[in-house]
Amino acid sequence: MCASQWIADILGIFNKYEKMIVGMAAIATFGAFIMAIWQIWKAKKQIRANFSYQIHKDGREINKSISDEVKKIIQSSPNKAYTTDQIDAAEGKIRELLMYYASIYQQRLYGNIDKHEWEVILEEFCRFLKYDLVRKYWKDYIAANKSWSNKFRKVAEKCFEKIEVAKDEES
Repeated sequence: MCASQWIADILGIFNKYEKMIVGMAAIATFGAFIMAIWQIWKAKKQIRANFSYQIHKDGREINKSISDEVKKIIQSSPNKAYTTDQIDAAEGKIRELLMYYASIYQQRLYGNIDKHEWEVILEEFCRFLKYDLVRKYWKDYIAANKSWSNKFRKVAEKCFEKIEVAKDEES
């Protein structure tokens, strides 16, 4: 049997079973499509899990890097007298934390942080903004600074509104 006859026989089989072959190819293509969707879904879950882990790890590392003295300064009332160096150290950590929250917010906008996790982080962010020194730093350096995301600044302003409402309710 020569090669041309062999090719003719193969083509004859394809012609005879064309509909069945096309159907099987369609089923295989559909199966591959479903598998691809499933793999993308798994990858997305893994990416979100990695983001969540990294966010919490970064938060823990930032928290560890803040000395007890700086924490006291950040959390204290504005009536306490601190040196310029102490205030500068506290403001440096405030800026670092604000940048951390801003980067998390950007990841939220990119779709890498789900709604539930964002709500937890937002509550922490608003709680951080309650401290007088943080509010002062925000007002003096961040509120009108165009290099910070306008949307992020609006999120903070909503937190400040909630803080004011809570203060009014306490009075």
